[in-house]
Amino acid sequence: MSVSFERALGDRTLSAARRSGTGVSSWLAGAAAARLRADALREFLDDWEAEDGALTTDELRRAEAELGLRTGEPVAAEPGDRILTSDPDDIRRLATAAGTRAAVVTC
Repeated sequence: MSVSFERALGDRTLSAARRSGTGVSSWLAGAAAARLRADALREFLDDWEAEDGALTTDELRRAEAELGLRTGEPVAAEPGDRILTSDPDDIRRLATAAGTRAAVVTC
């Protein structure tokens, strides 16, 4: 397998691998595994919401507690990703810190 990156992305990837104490292949494998888990979760949530409706605020809070998530914890996301939170201000703060905009839809 071979991969190609824009130079800046390749440099950042190499730096991240070095900081984590792994090789680039191992770091990329971890990143790919994380993306596949995120995609599977997104698909599961889409199916869930199509069948049972949107998750409630109480369900989101219970999931955060059971999974040991901290509200407001930084997340990596791409344009178009859905981020579930019981506090929409989390997303606004993250977007502001990243110098970007976010569309927040409360349910």
